[in-house]
Amino acid sequence: MVQTKDKNDINEVLKALNHDIRREIIRILHTNRNPIAYSDFLQELMLPASSNAAYHLVLLTRTNIIAKDDDGKYYLTELGERVALLLDIVVEPKPDAFTNLYLGFSRLTPLELLVGAWWLCHLAQFAP
Repeated sequence: MVQTKDKNDINEVLKALNHDIRREIIRILHTNRNPIAYSDFLQELMLPASSNAAYHLVLLTRTNIIAKDDDGKYYLTELGERVALLLDIVVEPKPDAFTNLYLGFSRLTPLELLVGAWWLCHLAQFAP
């Protein structure tokens, strides 16, 4: 198993994301927002009880993407939340209005944003 020297080492985080099951574990935790037990992961991932799922959970724990609470349930760490957002926006984007709006505005220069904001304010004066 991978031993991480620095828990926020970007190389180790990127290696951890290089497997479908690990990315799905991150998505499950990000979607549910509550800590999840090992048995629930097996059910969500449709995997038989095996050391394979446990290996992926341990690797994500060692890279500080997920952690275990006192009840033995897994949750996303602060780093894990950022990784989940990365997966949502960059790796496997979902076609939702907010993401499209964000990506659209992020391509504009500051001057274009300023002119656009001025134009919207100007048009708001004529709204009924």
